[in-house]
Amino acid sequence: MKHGLPPIAWPSATILILGSLPGDESLRKQQYYGNPRNQFWDVLGRVFGEPVGAEYAEKIAWLERRGIALWDVLAAAERRGSLDSDIRNEQANDFARLFRRLPRLETIALNGSKAALSFERYVRPALPQRLAAVREKAAKEERERYRYRLVVGDKPAADNARPDKPVPDTTRSIPR
Repeated sequence: MKHGLPPIAWPSATILILGSLPGDESLRKQQYYGNPRNQFWDVLGRVFGEPVGAEYAEKIAWLERRGIALWDVLAAAERRGSLDSDIRNEQANDFARLFRRLPRLETIALNGSKAALSFERYVRPALPQRLAAVREKAAKEERERYRYRLVVGDKPAADNARPDKPVPDTTRSIPR
C-alpha cells in the first residue's frame, strides 16, 4: 500500500490543484511532482506566465504567493510503479478537514483523468455548501471532461500542449 503526501495548503489559497497519488519518485523524495521528467512545474509556470523555480522550496513559495494549494484525491492505494492505470484498492483523502482549512477556496483543478474520476467518486458528492459554485463547475467539467485540457505527456492529446494553441480556463490537466 502506497500512502500519499500531506497537503500543501494555506488559508489564503483560492485554487486547489488535485492529482491522483504521487508517483514512486515523488514519494521517495517526499515532494509533489518530484520526478525530474515530470513537466508539472514547467507547465504551471507557463500557464501563469512566470517560472516556478528550480528548488522544491522555491516551488512551494511560488504556490503560496499565488494562493495555490496542492494535494491528491487519494490518500493511499495499491499500485505497482507510478502509472495511474495501475491504482487498485484506493482510499480517498479527508476533504472535509481540508476544506475547513481553505476558507477562500474558489477553484478546484484536476490534474489528469484518474484524479477527475476519483474526485467525482469521492469528493464532489461531499462538497460543502459554500463550494456550491465549485460543485456546479465540477459537474460541468465532468460532462466535458476531455474537451478542454492542457495536456503534457499524454500521447493521444500531445498536440494540445502547443504553446501557440489557446487553452480555455475550464480545466487544466497536467499529468505527473
